[in-house]
Amino acid sequence: MSGLKNCPLCKGLTKWCDSEPDEDGDMHVCDHIICTECKMSFIPTCEASYNADSFEEMKQIALYKFNTRADTTTGGR
Repeated sequence: MSGLKNCPLCKGLTKWCDSEPDEDGDMHVCDHIICTECKMSFIPTCEASYNADSFEEMKQIALYKFNTRADTTTGGR
């Protein structure tokens, strides 16, 4: 799953938190989106994601919420 917009804070590249092993080399299941530059973490906390029928559906909701946020560089326009 791709198509993530850049970070709203620094405009850096973003990725899914679970796209690479953690410090211990373990893979984990996660719906968080992180910036590869400033390390901002987007954690979707909405009722729709809690009611998702599958993890893939939860990630689709997170992707939609992240990509449809207000643009912070233009005052939300």
